[in-house]
Amino acid sequence: MKQELQDELYKKYPDIFCQRHLPMSQTCMCWGIDTGDGWYQLLDDLCTKIKAHVDETKLTYPKYTIEAVQVKEKFGTLSFYLDYSHPAIDNFISEARALSAKTCEVCGEPGHCGSYRGWWMTLCKTHSDEHIAETGNKLVELDYEDDEEEDKPNDE
Repeated sequence: MKQELQDELYKKYPDIFCQRHLPMSQTCMCWGIDTGDGWYQLLDDLCTKIKAHVDETKLTYPKYTIEAVQVKEKFGTLSFYLDYSHPAIDNFISEARALSAKTCEVCGEPGHCGSYRGWWMTLCKTHSDEHIAETGNKLVELDYEDDEEEDKPNDE
C-alpha cells in the first residue's frame, strides 16, 4: 500500500497501529501495511469497527491491547493479526477477509481470488488481464460462490 494511504490509517487509528515504529524483533508492523491500495477502504472500515467496539466495551490497556502486529495479503486475501483479540473483533476480521476475496487489491473494484501460477491474488477483470499480459501467468480462478452453494442443503 502506498505510504500516504498507510499514513492516513495510522493517523485515524493510532492505537491500533501503535506498533509501526517498533523493531522487527517485536512486531511485523515495522514493514507497514503489505496490501494493495485497493484494500484501503476495506481496512478503514475494519479499523472503524474495531475502534468502535473497543471504545464501546472499554477493552483497554493494560489488560487488553488491541494492536495490529501484522497486516498483509496472504493467499489473495487480507490477513490482519492483533496482539490480543476478542470474539467480536475476530468476526470483523473474518468479514473483512471474506470481502477481500471479492475486492481487487489494486483498485478496490469487485474482483475474484485466483492463482496465477501459484501466486494467489484478488483482481478485477482489468487488472487480471493486465497481470496475465505482463507475466504470461495463467489464471486459475477460485469461485467462493460455488463453494457456498455446495454447503447449502439440496431442497429437491
